[in-house]
Amino acid sequence: MSSRVAIVGPNGVGKSTFLKLLTGDLTPQKGEVKKNHRLRIGRFDQHSGEHLTAEETPSEYLMRLFDLPYEKARKQLGTFGLAGHAHTIKMKDLSGGQKARVALAELCLNAPDVLILV
Repeated sequence: MSSRVAIVGPNGVGKSTFLKLLTGDLTPQKGEVKKNHRLRIGRFDQHSGEHLTAEETPSEYLMRLFDLPYEKARKQLGTFGLAGHAHTIKMKDLSGGQKARVALAELCLNAPDVLILV
């Protein structure tokens, strides 16, 4: 990642609305949002790991989604701070913070052009 941009301003000026328009979570009431159709946008927020309730482990999950070998899946999880012992715990039993790390590892494997952290 070669650059970072921060969207800052007081409450109520539209920071969240702007990001929702950019990610497609909101449709504009007026005008239009134009972006390259090949642009891959990744979005991560405090709820990003909540969908991880499966019976599979984080390693199995990444291996299945991305057709990764076991060691590559573990390395990716470790890169995002998931402790080694948690790689073999079923995702439904992970803490919220651990699930967030798995979700961030997954998001980055999708190689987004833009990563939005909300």
